[in-house]
This record gives sequence, C-alpha cells and structure tokens, in this order.
Amino acid sequence: MDTQKFPGIAIEPYDESGDFVSIDQQMRIYCGLAVADYYILGDAHGYLRAVDQKGNLRWQYFLGSTLTGMAMADDGQTLWAASCTGIIHKLRLGRGQRDTHVIGTGQHYEDFRLLFWKGEETPLFW
Repeated sequence: MDTQKFPGIAIEPYDESGDFVSIDQQMRIYCGLAVADYYILGDAHGYLRAVDQKGNLRWQYFLGSTLTGMAMADDGQTLWAASCTGIIHKLRLGRGQRDTHVIGTGQHYEDFRLLFWKGEETPLFW
C-alpha cells in the first residue's frame, strides 16, 4: 500500500480495494522485511515467501514452524529467521541449496540452526 494513503485510511476486512495489493489470501503473516525491490514475509505455516511490489511470488522456502522474526545482515544476502519453536536459522540468499531435502523454490544455503530449548543451558547447534 502506498504509505501516503495511511492517514485516514479505512478498509473493511475482507473487502477488495484499489488502495492495496493482495498478496495471498491464505497467508497469516507474522513478520516481514523489505529488501531492495522485494519483501520477505514469514508466515504461520513456517514459510518464508519473497514477493515483489505487485504481489508476485519470487520464491518460497519452508523452515517448518511459525516465523516470529527476521533480520537482514548489512551484506543484504544473509537472512536470520526465528520461529516460535525456539529455532534461529541463518540463510545465505541465492547461494544455492545445501541439500536435496529443502522444500521450496528459493536457492538459499542454510548455514546452521540454533535451537533454544527449555531445560538446555546452552543453545544446540545444528
């Protein structure tokens, strides 16, 4: 949505409007960030999805649990994504997939995961 339209905007829930671009009717987005000319969104189903400014899907990447936060490193290529299960993922975007068990269309390399589990004194490294 054009941010100039924010003051005084009143959009009814579930109504179509020319004031915004509908991305996906099924996603429950819990976090997101802007990168260059697209957005990365984290949803309740454990997917990262990159969409352009018109709402077109660029790539998707499954991490497995509801995404709760993300941060992009200064290099613009290293994405940190956290889930509600206590896992932090370090992904290098566009570097190619690490293994054949990845679900999604994003060609990203997952360096590692840090698991913060109840009862563990230190994070587990995977």
